[in-house]
Amino acid sequence: MYKWMAVLMVCIGVAGCAEVQDTKIEMDNSAGVLPADRVAVWTGDVEQARAEAAKYGMPILLLYTAPGWCGYCRDLDEQLITQEVFQRYANENLVLLQIDFSDHEKGDAWEAEHTELVADCPIDGFPHLYLLSSAAEKLGSVQYYEPEWSIQDYLDRIAALKNAPAE
Repeated sequence: MYKWMAVLMVCIGVAGCAEVQDTKIEMDNSAGVLPADRVAVWTGDVEQARAEAAKYGMPILLLYTAPGWCGYCRDLDEQLITQEVFQRYANENLVLLQIDFSDHEKGDAWEAEHTELVADCPIDGFPHLYLLSSAAEKLGSVQYYEPEWSIQDYLDRIAALKNAPAE
C-alpha cells in the first residue's frame, strides 16, 4: 500500500512540476525572453527581421551576398556563416537578414524597394556585413570578407558593434 501511495505522490509531483514549467515558458515568451531552443534562421524579409529583432531585443546582422557568382561570398559562407560556432552565437545574439544578389534582377528590385536601408547600409561590394539595432538603425559595418580573419575576429567585431551607439 505504501508503495502505491509513494508512486502516486511522485506522479502528482511530476505533473505539478510540468504544469509550472509550461507556465514559466509561456510567461518568458510573453516577456520577450529568448527561448532556450531558438534557432536563428536567415530571412530575406526586412520586416520579418525587424519584428523578430524587436521581439527579442536583438540586433540584426545584414548580409549582402551573391554566392551564385561571387567567390568571396562562397568563402564567407564556408568559413563563417555555416560554422557551428557562428550558428550558436547567432542563436543567442542575432537576427539574420540575408539579401542575395545572385540574380541581378531580383537584387535590383530589392534594392529599389528598400532605398532607405540601402542608403544607410550601401552595397559597396560583396559580401558585406552590417549590424543593425533592433530598430534597424545602422550600428556599423562588420567588414567585407577578410580571408585572414578567424570566426572569433568576426564575432568580436559584431560584439563590439552591439554595444556601440547607432550611427
